Amino acid sequence: VNGPQVEIEASLQNGAEAGYIYGEATGRGWLTPEDKLIPHKVMKDGEWNHFRVIAKGPRIQTWINGQQISDLTDEEIYKTHPKGFIGLQVHGIPKGTGPYDVAWKEIRIKTLD
Repeated sequence: VNGPQVEIEASLQNGAEAGYIYGEATGRGWLTPEDKLIPHKVMKDGEWNHFRVIAKGPRIQTWINGQQISDLTDEEIYKTHPKGFIGLQVHGIPKGTGPYDVAWKEIRIKTLD
């Protein structure tokens, strides 16, 4: 799996990077610029959260619970990763660090013209 991914992460006490864009296996790390990679508490821990992602060409926009988190245009990553697939992933969660439950519902995918 490689290319742009939208981070989903519980906010916990100090906030998190949910909604920002990471370049998985691209060698670039975060695609969201460092000055915009600010931990926030928009995620409602322990509750359902609504994510919206629009990826069209080199532009990727994300919202969590109606609040825009990211608006990234990255021509270079689009040149190397113009296509992909949608994957739902959970990294290993070390014992004692929880939360341990992740679930998705009502996933809708729409092709943009």
